[in-house]
Amino acid sequence: MTGIDQPDSPLAGIKILLLGSPAAMNSWEFRREVTARGLKLASSDEPADWIVIGEQSLFSVEESELQKLAEELAQNQRGSHAEILWESEFWRRLGLVEQTPGVRSLYTPGLIARLVNVPVSTIRQWQRFGLLVPSQIVRRLAYFDYQAVIRAKNLAELTKAGVSVRRILGRWRNLAQRSPFLREALERWPLVVRWQQAFFRYGDKLVDPTGQFHFDFSEASTGDCFSETAIISLEKSLAHGFAADSCSREELLSIAEVCEETNRLADAIEAYRLILAKGGPQAEVCFRLADLLYRAGDLSGARERYFMTIELDPEYLEAYLNLGSVLVELGDRELAMAAFEGALQLHPNFPDAHFLLAQLLEEIGQHQEAAKHWQRFLELVPDGPWCELARSHLPLEKEN
Repeated sequence: MTGIDQPDSPLAGIKILLLGSPAAMNSWEFRREVTARGLKLASSDEPADWIVIGEQSLFSVEESELQKLAEELAQNQRGSHAEILWESEFWRRLGLVEQTPGVRSLYTPGLIARLVNVPVSTIRQWQRFGLLVPSQIVRRLAYFDYQAVIRAKNLAELTKAGVSVRRILGRWRNLAQRSPFLREALERWPLVVRWQQAFFRYGDKLVDPTGQFHFDFSEASTGDCFSETAIISLEKSLAHGFAADSCSREELLSIAEVCEETNRLADAIEAYRLILAKGGPQAEVCFRLADLLYRAGDLSGARERYFMTIELDPEYLEAYLNLGSVLVELGDRELAMAAFEGALQLHPNFPDAHFLLAQLLEEIGQHQEAAKHWQRFLELVPDGPWCELARSHLPLEKEN
């Protein structure tokens, strides 16, 4: 993400007329973002340069109707011909989301985890569940756009308030079954918690995924394989021990994911091990198992599983990164450096690898070499959660 907050910005002075409600933020935040970048908000009776259609309004008004309203507004302006922009395009014009997303405009799971203050494994879990959809994947490494960062922030707030991710997923899928268009629009609606339940926010109203206003989720049924009944069934399976011969791979994966979400790490680890025992080595399962072993404090076990992941898939980028991090904690700096360098050989524009390698080089006194990676990190992520630390290691003239 980049910002355009200089007073001499080429966008300074452009008048914006907002039609409907924005999806990325509330109206007050929208005003703040616009004015901070030198643009001006026009009233409905003033001529505007851009008419921006707020995409949260898609819930209650058809896309064609919104487009028609915007065109009528543009035609009724005196002495001015306004350009009509949908909200997502507007954010691209401001530099928050680029028209053709590249690595520099996107966020890795590690960067998002730092921004919303959750473990990176949680970001990956949300991706697996379909709650976060990557804009680009480079050698299994997911990159997410600015809208996904907003969604991750919503999800983090929900989980901290005690709302189950699987409950959210069930509601989401219930809505997605009604219309592919609704699923696409849903990705832009904020999620909020009320009464320990998850709702979608539409203006001042609370909306459930079936389209009902002020609906009590406790009375609803998700009607899919991730219902509370399904979870209880999996819990009973755990209570009576795993029956590897009678469980399919998909069932064991579901058990592992339920345990992971509820922080039952030992059970999740056992489930993933059973999957490997039944189906043989699989890179993705080895990677998940390594993550859980790390979270459980078994660094040596995590190291071996990350090594195995790379053996199975030599292009698994995040495995190199996580392996390097584990090796740093185990004190094996030489191998850690090789792991980070291996990630950069596969993907030279991997910002997390540049950052962690720079940190390691600083620790061993190779400051000049570290500076190259600090600088490259800042070029890739000019406005991210680790930027201040990176800049603090560079001479002032290197920051520009």
